[in-house]
Amino acid sequence: EGAVTGASTALPSGISHVQQLFEQQVVRSPNATAIVDNQGEISYQNLNAAANQLAHYLQQQGIGHGSRVGICLPRHRDAMIAILAVIKAGAAYVPIDHNYPEQRILHIVAEANTQLIICNSATHAQLKVLNLNTLLLDELNLENYRSENLTCGRDTRDALYVIFTSGSTGAPKGAELCHQGEINLLQWYVKDCEFNASSRVLIISALGFDLTQKNLFAPLVSGGQLILRDMPHYDADAIRQCIAQDQISHINCAPSAFYPLMEIRIEQLQSLRHVVLGGEPIQAARFVDWLHSNNACRITNHYGPTECTDIALSYSIDNIDEFVKQDIPLGLPNDN
Repeated sequence: EGAVTGASTALPSGISHVQQLFEQQVVRSPNATAIVDNQGEISYQNLNAAANQLAHYLQQQGIGHGSRVGICLPRHRDAMIAILAVIKAGAAYVPIDHNYPEQRILHIVAEANTQLIICNSATHAQLKVLNLNTLLLDELNLENYRSENLTCGRDTRDALYVIFTSGSTGAPKGAELCHQGEINLLQWYVKDCEFNASSRVLIISALGFDLTQKNLFAPLVSGGQLILRDMPHYDADAIRQCIAQDQISHINCAPSAFYPLMEIRIEQLQSLRHVVLGGEPIQAARFVDWLHSNNACRITNHYGPTECTDIALSYSIDNIDEFVKQDIPLGLPNDN
């Protein structure tokens, strides 16, 4: 069931830091919509300006190269503003879910040597109880801070983010990933999944998952739109409605998170062009009926450990019928 091919965006080479890819896209499409959330839309230019203002503020507070900053925010534009601001300031971000148990939050903060946690009034309560150093984003007045891009370092090995494992085999372990790895991943991912100005990417995974990171950046470095709908809990009906309402083209999740979407009202999924799955073996038989009704969509199997900047292998499923009675391969190595 081959996908309809489209022109993907070729990302520029010679880039040392992820934010530079975004900043170059801002120049190309300043007035285009970058993010859609429950609050409405924000343009590339306004998103970049807000991130720059927060980055200048962070630097004034002593955040810079070598710093680790927690991000404890819901799926909302503020989360992306904070992430961009942290890396523009030269630091690395550490996603933290405010619903985590207290001991897990304390472990992450200590293990990552997190100096500051950016939160809002809604996520602040538990962090305050734990007596952690926090910055309430929705109470900041950043209008007096400069909105121009910050000077960027040249070392591609600078840390970009720290992601913590589930801790299923013991204490949660932090994996520190660098700009070089994410840039390499994005160069391949944007090309392989045909990201361009018409791409609309819905985030349904937690901000702290490794697979989420490339999907936060991919639309914003290729001129597409990042769709952030705040859903505290997994809700198949709400996700289907978002896919139809927002005309989502790309979605990335575990197979078990996608199966329920196909159980009823599959017509709501007709806008999908790329479904990227990973983390579990794919049960191909569950996709057959839906893919026969939407042969413009391509399913790709991704595999890789968090330490390898999310994924190392991929396999594009050209004909789902071939795999009804056999396993879907993990595939071949990504570029480089």
